[in-house]
Amino acid sequence: MCATQDDASGPYAAGLRSLDLTILILSLLVLIAAFLLDVEETRVRLAVWPGWLLPESCLSRSLAGIDCPGCGLTRSFVYLAEGDVSGSLASNRVGWLLALATLSQVPIRLWSLWKTQPLVSHRLQTALGATLIALLIVNWLWNMMG
Repeated sequence: MCATQDDASGPYAAGLRSLDLTILILSLLVLIAAFLLDVEETRVRLAVWPGWLLPESCLSRSLAGIDCPGCGLTRSFVYLAEGDVSGSLASNRVGWLLALATLSQVPIRLWSLWKTQPLVSHRLQTALGATLIALLIVNWLWNMMG
């Protein structure tokens, strides 16, 4: 029987566990950061240092003055962490979906690490990821036209 990427008992087991752990840690860091940051106009700052703005993180915006498909996602996540849904939607209309996807990674990856088998199939994960990327691009195109 041939092992697949969805089979955690085959040769992919160590790689899948490492991937699950990496995604879990990154997701937790993103979620924690959303609560530690604050929005000041169009930039973000650490909530504990009110006068110190973080550097611009979008190379497209800082070098060419053009927003990229991900512009506003950090602010969208921070607004959601503060409970400001309208601010989140104004920053990036798809931000809440990516925040939900990031939040969902915590139980999904914990399950996979605990049970040593995926809770969500690799194909479904790939399809959902591709859908989120497509939605980001559609949102970006919509913003560019309007």
